[in-house]
Amino acid sequence: MKHSVLQEKIRNEVSSAKSVWKAHFDLLSDIDELNQCKRSIRLRADGENVLAMTKNEAAFIVDPSNLSLEIMQHEVKQAAAMGQLRKSRSTLRYLKEQRRKQVAEVGGTSQAEDVNCPDSSASTCCICLATLDTERSVLPCGHSFHTICVNRLFKRAGQVYISCPMRCEIRIQREDILLASDKNIHDQSNETEIEGYWGTKIAQILKDIKDVVKRGDKGVVFSQWDDMLSIVAEALKTNHILFIRPRSGKRFGEDIKRFRSSDCPMLLLNVKNSAEGLTITEANHIFMVEPILDCGLDAQAINRIHRIGQMKKTYIHRYIVKDTIEEKIDAIRCERLSEDNLQCKKKQLMKGGGIDGQFDASELSRLFG
Repeated sequence: MKHSVLQEKIRNEVSSAKSVWKAHFDLLSDIDELNQCKRSIRLRADGENVLAMTKNEAAFIVDPSNLSLEIMQHEVKQAAAMGQLRKSRSTLRYLKEQRRKQVAEVGGTSQAEDVNCPDSSASTCCICLATLDTERSVLPCGHSFHTICVNRLFKRAGQVYISCPMRCEIRIQREDILLASDKNIHDQSNETEIEGYWGTKIAQILKDIKDVVKRGDKGVVFSQWDDMLSIVAEALKTNHILFIRPRSGKRFGEDIKRFRSSDCPMLLLNVKNSAEGLTITEANHIFMVEPILDCGLDAQAINRIHRIGQMKKTYIHRYIVKDTIEEKIDAIRCERLSEDNLQCKKKQLMKGGGIDGQFDASELSRLFG
């Protein structure tokens, strides 16, 4: 028994020694890294033989012909390091803010409260000093403000980027801001109001379009039916939302150019005739009014905005009525999308093509059986 106890103590001693050695090794490595960073580099002198130097000494000698390349490489490293530093600082501020809120909820005081936030009240907007509503804009650093106050900051800054009013050293773009709400997901009391009655699907499309317009973004509404586009156009007109609906012919290209160059937020297109060959990177929202069975045609519609030259994050809005045939059609589309490309092409060839690639017997059985 004594021998077993002694063995256990020896194992613990060895484990502790390894931990101390590992900590000491990491410390020496960090010190060496700091010394390497502080060591000055210099240009190679005329006639200086770099090959006669040790590998460590030669690493700090720069050939004059490689000066531009070295500058570019170090600028890239510096940019990457600064980006990681900003991300770490943002994460740290967010965690501190969450800890401060937790301590405030239980009625205690935080010993490590963020010095950049002089107001300890989590329910006050530090811009207008008014109480926060149920909905608020949350910056990447974790601070919350009224949405209208944040919009004013962007307007004052020229719509490019802003800095956190709490002096956080981070540049914030509009797409980096999140919208937080205390409202229950099933609570419809504060929804965006629309004029007229257009049915469930069109009403939801209108609400989403209003939110997009309020953010200053642009969108494209796709449908495979001209009658549906006419209903959407009438709904937009009733709700005072500008839109352009290009028609086929000579004016089609002019209408597309007008949408790109103007402040008109919405473009209405027929997915059968206008889902190929267009580049509309000015928009970053796609509204698919109904599910499209042809996965290739669906991808073409999305690729009108999600392509080279797009500088914003893109969003795809799909509208499927629950407990209807639309759910089954979209499920078949997803299955076709997950197939191998070659199999998908063969399948389309056997079916004879068409706007939706047509249905086979098994798919018709799923839809109507």
